[in-house]
Amino acid sequence: MQHMTMLRRHLTERVHRLLRSFPVVVIAGPRQVGKSTLAKAVLAERSGSYLSLDDATLLQTALDDPRALVRQGGFTVIDEVQLAPDLLREIKIAVDEGRTPGMFLLTGSANLLKMRSVTESLAGRSAWAELGTFTWSELAGAPAPRTVDVLFAATGDGEEAIGALPAVQAGAADTVRRLAVRGAMPAALALSPADRRDFYDSYRLTFVERDLRQLARVEDLQAFGRVLAMAMGRTSGLVNFSDLAADARVSPPTARSYLDLLETGCQVRTLPAYFVN
Repeated sequence: MQHMTMLRRHLTERVHRLLRSFPVVVIAGPRQVGKSTLAKAVLAERSGSYLSLDDATLLQTALDDPRALVRQGGFTVIDEVQLAPDLLREIKIAVDEGRTPGMFLLTGSANLLKMRSVTESLAGRSAWAELGTFTWSELAGAPAPRTVDVLFAATGDGEEAIGALPAVQAGAADTVRRLAVRGAMPAALALSPADRRDFYDSYRLTFVERDLRQLARVEDLQAFGRVLAMAMGRTSGLVNFSDLAADARVSPPTARSYLDLLETGCQVRTLPAYFVN
């Protein structure tokens, strides 16, 4: 197993900037993508406290007395906040009593805005950011890409916009193919191909057997696993729920609900069509 050096995430600077303007900043993303590491890196540059709800004792305190956990004072990082949704209501109250920037940094391994158990969105009090697996530029130690900014800033025809983009590096296509096969989960990057496969198999099993139960009650885990596999095989393709349901041997409404759960758990991201048709 190779040694994996610490790579700085592009999101770090944005989180620091948001904390200077908003009382609450929320970082959402799948498990094992580095949310806790990023939060600790931010905390290292500020004074405050770190609370992880993966700790059973802290989680029980959060469930029994969320107010006491929130009212510790100072900058507070709460990791895996989706495990105790009532904390968000107490955080709202604390913010409304004394609104100052940089009060809380929260992380969650689920899209809190899609969870039925979450009744408080912290609207007007928070900024939300999403952390995924490593990007190509992060792995290369390069600056964050500005492709969208360049395209919107360009004037004239499309050729001018394309000409303003950086030149494609030699061997880029092969690099993309290797990254697509290897994946970009931080913990898996330094593993051998065999160990990496075991890592992702265990990751999938952990999500289905543990994390999924925190999001919803799913009676047929085998059916859910089939939908998960069929959805992964349709990456970057159009979603046809009838075809997906037929291949997974479930009804179209079930396929749709399972895909919604995968999106709530930050395992897939659906991209709406630009045009209504």
